[in-house]
Amino acid sequence: MVGRRAFITTALAAAAGSAGAGRAATRPPHTAESPDDVVRRLYKDFAWESVFACEDNDGGKWTGLLEQPLKNLDRYFAPKLAELLVQDRRQARRAGEIGRIDFLPMWAGQDPCGATDLLVSRAVGGLVEVAFTYPGRSGNDRHVKLQYSLTKTASGWRITDISEPSEGWSVMALLTAK
Repeated sequence: MVGRRAFITTALAAAAGSAGAGRAATRPPHTAESPDDVVRRLYKDFAWESVFACEDNDGGKWTGLLEQPLKNLDRYFAPKLAELLVQDRRQARRAGEIGRIDFLPMWAGQDPCGATDLLVSRAVGGLVEVAFTYPGRSGNDRHVKLQYSLTKTASGWRITDISEPSEGWSVMALLTAK
């Protein structure tokens, strides 16, 4: 429980520091960032998703990462991926269904509650690994390792894909599957 509290405290501080996604989007572009800086900023700006998922009392006040408008997604994602995320959301709403991305990729699941021990590795080229843990009962922890692929754009480094190799999924593959 101490680890979870420490993560929640850290996440709340990070969320408060960025004042939520709405205000974070008004900051200037980050063109001098490294690939791992972009991924760290993504987690800093959206750590509250893990905290409020546990509380389930946000009253719909917060707009999660996948619900962000294109101009906000462009702060983190390469244009093609950002547009595919928005397109998936639009098509799903029109059809009254859930889109191809029916989970929160940065948390590797639908319920990010309780993620602990977040570690963002240094970039190797355009690859950044993120690891965290979902504590389980009786020591049955779920250790998650995500891989972020980034490319240098005119706006700086941007995410082109998020994948969990051990589980065999990739956001780009899910969005472009026929």
